[in-house]
Amino acid sequence: MWPEHRKYLPELTLMAQRLDQSGSWLKSPRSFHEFGLRRTYLGDGGFDIAEGHVRTAAIAMADGVFAKSLGTCSPPPEEKRVWQAMDNIRLWLEYRSMGQDPSVSDKGLHMQGVEAAQNEAARASRASESEQRKWLAKERSYILQDSAWCTADDQL
Repeated sequence: MWPEHRKYLPELTLMAQRLDQSGSWLKSPRSFHEFGLRRTYLGDGGFDIAEGHVRTAAIAMADGVFAKSLGTCSPPPEEKRVWQAMDNIRLWLEYRSMGQDPSVSDKGLHMQGVEAAQNEAARASRASESEQRKWLAKERSYILQDSAWCTADDQL
């Protein structure tokens, strides 16, 4: 973290811990870092802290867990349900990391084009842990229909 953002470290630590406990097939990267501190050949996957909000960190952390768990996924554009499953899982991971009801997590955000994923991930995140695991398995099954769609990245 950049020195001026260290005050967010306790909250960010809790977010990372929640993601690390998300499920058996979900894997967290070795670490999460703030933007600008660690560049890779893929660019900089770090998170921003924008105007004192850590939701942007939740987005980057969710992407990191998704990539570590499933790889970089590029299904064909016509596979709409697969793309939807990827959005659903990422948003569920965001909500999970925030540790609060999705309506609170989304308050003040003006996200466009993800209403279906917001609704689905919110519904799933409010379910019991066992129901969430079933939901995640179902969503994952759409993505894994074709092993060529996702490529693992060992750098994460």
